[in-house]
Amino acid sequence: MTRYAFRMLGFVGLLAGGCSFNTTGLSPSRADRPAGSEGGARDAASDLRYDAASDVPVSDQLGLEPKPVSDSPRSDLPPKQDLPKQDLAPKPDLAKPKPDLAKPDLAKPDLPKPDLPKPKPDLPKPDLTPPEPCASGAPSFTFQTNMVICVGASSDQCGAAKACNAAGGWHLCTASEYLARGGKTAHPTGNSWLASCIRSGGAPHAPTDVVCTSCGGGTGGFSIVEWNCAMTEGISTNALWIGVIAQNACARVGTSAVQHQANWGMSYASTKRTQSVCCK
Repeated sequence: MTRYAFRMLGFVGLLAGGCSFNTTGLSPSRADRPAGSEGGARDAASDLRYDAASDVPVSDQLGLEPKPVSDSPRSDLPPKQDLPKQDLAPKPDLAKPKPDLAKPDLAKPDLPKPDLPKPKPDLPKPDLTPPEPCASGAPSFTFQTNMVICVGASSDQCGAAKACNAAGGWHLCTASEYLARGGKTAHPTGNSWLASCIRSGGAPHAPTDVVCTSCGGGTGGFSIVEWNCAMTEGISTNALWIGVIAQNACARVGTSAVQHQANWGMSYASTKRTQSVCCK
C-alpha cells in the first residue's frame, strides 16, 4: 500500500475520532487553543496531530500499525477458468466475384428411338376361291353348293370316289347326305354312284353310308331289292353285291319303307360308270 493510502486511512481515522478541519488544514494545535478548554485538554492527553504536508507515514503520525499486504493471490477466491475460445468461421469475402457457373444445356436430349417392328413383307394373299369339287373338269349337275355330280374315268363302285377332288375336301356322297341335300326332290341327269350298299353277300338290307365291301360278281338266292314309289312293281335279283346310284326316278331301295324313298335306284357293284355324286 502506498504512502498516500496510509495518509487517507489516517484521515479517515481522524474523522472517526472527532477531529475537524478548516480550510487551512487541521484544527488548531494545542498551542493555539485556549487553556482549560475541552478540546485543548483532549489534545494534551492524546497529543495526536496529522500533517498533510509531512512525509511521515500516516500510521506513524497516528500511531497505527499497518497490516501487512500480501502480493500473492487470495486463496478464498475461485481460480479463473479459461473459457474455450469459440471457433468462429470467417466471414465470407463478399467482395469476391462469383465464379462463372456453367449454364445448363436446355436442349432436348437425343433420346433413343423405340425399335418399332418392321412392317411385315407382303405375303401372298391366300386363294379364297373354293376348290373345285371334281378331280377333273366342272360338275355336270349341281344339287346345291356342297353336293354335285362329277364326271371321271369309268369305274365300279369301289373306285367311284376318284372322280371327287379329295385334296379339296370332297368325297363320294353317302345315302344320308343324298337324302338331306336334295336327293328326294332333285332330278339328276344320268346314273351316278353313291357311297351306299343294300346287299353285301347276304340278304338285302336298308341303305348304308359306305360302299359295298366287294365289287365282285357272286350270286345267291333271288330277293326284291327295289320298289317304285307307287309300290306297283319291284326288282328281284340273285346278285350278292348291290350298290346304290342317283337317278331321275323315284324308288325305295333295300326295303319298302317310306324313309328309304328318293330319286335313286339299285346297281350291281361291279358295274362300270363314269359319274359320281360328290359332297363336301
